[in-house]
Amino acid sequence: MPPEPTRAHLDGLIGRLARRLSVQIWLHGLGTVAALTVAWLAFAFLADWVLHVPAGVRWIHLAILILLPVLVLRRELLRPLSRRPDGSGLAVMIERAHPGLKELLVSAVQLARRPNGSPELVARVQEEAGQRARGIGLRDVLDERSPRRRAAVGFASVAALAFLAFASPEHSLIFAKRLLGGDVPWPQRTWLAVSIPLLSERAWIEIEGPEDSPEAIDVRVARGTDVPVLVEAEGVVPDSISLRFSGGQEMLVPATGGASFRTMLRSCQEDCEFRVTGGDDRRGRPVVRVQVLEPPDVAGLVVQVEPPAYSGLSRRSVRDSDVEVLAGSKLTIVMRPDPPEAIGSVHLLPDGEVIELAPRSFPGELAEGEPTGGLGFELLAEKSVRYRFELQDDSGLTNPSPGLYAVDVAPDRDPELWILSPGRSEVHTTSRGLIPLRVRARDDFGLVEMVWTAAPVGSPDARPAGSSLEIQEVPPAEGTPRGLRVFSAGARIEVGQLAADGRGAEPGSQYALEVVAVDNAPDPGLTASTPLHVRIVSDEELLRRLQDRLAEVRAQVGSLETLSAEKGRRTGELLAGLEGDDLADLPGRELFAVLTGARRVQGDAEAVAREVSAIVETVLYARLDDKAAGLLEHLDQSKAQLSDRRFHPEVWVELAAAHREGRLGTPGFAGELVEILDLGLEIAETDARGVVEALDLAAQVTDVSTAHEHLIAAAALQADLQTHVEQLLERLAEWDNYQSILSLTRDILYRQRSLRERTRQYAKDR
Repeated sequence: MPPEPTRAHLDGLIGRLARRLSVQIWLHGLGTVAALTVAWLAFAFLADWVLHVPAGVRWIHLAILILLPVLVLRRELLRPLSRRPDGSGLAVMIERAHPGLKELLVSAVQLARRPNGSPELVARVQEEAGQRARGIGLRDVLDERSPRRRAAVGFASVAALAFLAFASPEHSLIFAKRLLGGDVPWPQRTWLAVSIPLLSERAWIEIEGPEDSPEAIDVRVARGTDVPVLVEAEGVVPDSISLRFSGGQEMLVPATGGASFRTMLRSCQEDCEFRVTGGDDRRGRPVVRVQVLEPPDVAGLVVQVEPPAYSGLSRRSVRDSDVEVLAGSKLTIVMRPDPPEAIGSVHLLPDGEVIELAPRSFPGELAEGEPTGGLGFELLAEKSVRYRFELQDDSGLTNPSPGLYAVDVAPDRDPELWILSPGRSEVHTTSRGLIPLRVRARDDFGLVEMVWTAAPVGSPDARPAGSSLEIQEVPPAEGTPRGLRVFSAGARIEVGQLAADGRGAEPGSQYALEVVAVDNAPDPGLTASTPLHVRIVSDEELLRRLQDRLAEVRAQVGSLETLSAEKGRRTGELLAGLEGDDLADLPGRELFAVLTGARRVQGDAEAVAREVSAIVETVLYARLDDKAAGLLEHLDQSKAQLSDRRFHPEVWVELAAAHREGRLGTPGFAGELVEILDLGLEIAETDARGVVEALDLAAQVTDVSTAHEHLIAAAALQADLQTHVEQLLERLAEWDNYQSILSLTRDILYRQRSLRERTRQYAKDR
């Protein structure tokens, strides 16, 4: 057996390791128990403090607080203590940290307990193990940091809990009592103050109890009133509050900034009751009771309209609606209040004027037993207004949402005026000419006067000439706006009347002719037409101008001849194609192309006819042909029946027919122009129009034979058109030659007169 000192070294090493292992287990177990117990206590405290949990939940918290340390002690302390290793296990732990021992300590411990083998060998092993144990340390055998940290956390938690408990003994004591089953309340952190910020004339508010802490707030409002609710929070401001109604409904109201909460009970229609809670303020005080009352209202409305006398409109009444009236109308507005005893005023917008309502009899038929009394006011309609009735009953209750009514005032419109004849804005005529003035006007209620005036151009100080026109009311044409009356006026103005001095208009003078219409309103509306520029020229100058215009017409007819020949050729080609044996279908695209060309020919022909008619009108009204009085009278009477400025070919067709029949005398060169016009009208209104109609019929049918018939008719009409165009060109050429001869003759006469004057002057000088 080895000496005792040698064995004492090995036993001391094993003993020290066992003691240190036990200490680590105790540190780990107690630290874990302390940390978890403090954590659960903190959770239970916070849950109860914030949520005010009921007693049943607190009992559960207490049970967990008791069971949790027991379970943790058993798991983290008692079980590890019971599983501590014996000497051999401790020796194994040492050798794991010191691999160079090669199980020497384990063998020595096991041989010391159960010697086996040679005593000398056992003694040598134990002696060697004792020698080696003297230089072995336990620093690397155990990791003591984790148990120490666990113990530090646990003991720090206990220290913190103890500090908080001593720092706030009131809360600690309340928590302990509540955890043990007591019903001690927590100190309240949030206090809610409820108010109803209503105006006195819109509601009545009564407070039960002290003003700083009322028990109830009674609010009486009219039906349809919005009830605002204001809640002020003191202490800890919650994220939202809740309005809990007696019927079980709940309304969450978020914070509107700071400690204020605002909401609105929109258009209250029935009684309600609610309490306000939020945060830890669960008192529900005060209770707010809203009583909805029936407000006064408008049961009926009548607007009596008396239009101004000049309008000729009759009086009328409008019930329960907005009205549109003429400016200057007198309005009597009467409403029937409910209840009948209500009083009030009317508020006019946008001016903001307030008029007190006066008692008036409510007009109209009422059911038996209905009150006939009403409230009303008078109004002169000068501009559009909106108005509303603000009523109040005997108890002081007002109507919360007064209806808005409208009076739309239509001003008296100024007359609308346009000149039908002359059709051009600039007129060239001679000093003995005639201006056919025809005017149309529209007004809503009537005209009192229409006047034409003529002022010399370039002489602003000159006195204008003028005269009144005879006004006649005519039936409105289709498309005239409703409510407008149509008037007609006309006059045959001699050019000499344009000069106010009575000396007549001389060649070279210019005048601005306009027409002014005056309506019958108290403040008369005036409308002037667009000025008509009248230029006075000599006969020779006017004839030269007309000759130039006819030269342009001749050029247009030449272009028309070329165009009609081309389109006639295409029609012939299409007709030839339809007559072929190999064509089974109608060539629609080619046919529509021919139709488009025919319409172009028609448009050009109508333009020629309009231009020639304008030349004839200028010649007749300028009185260049002294023998054309019959033509002038016929034309003037026909155009007097027209109601617009459009070109009416039937007037000129009738004039040409009367000339052919000799019913208008034997005019001079004006008759030649009428014959040229007759030929142009035949081209435009008979030939070209017939071609278009025939081609249009051909394009609408699907039967080849029927289309063929229409094309034959179109081709025949195009041949006539081409013949008439050639005849028109010949007539224009003859007219041009005739005018050229006249111009040469006039030049010869002028030169002869000039030579005679110069000879006479020479003889006098000699």
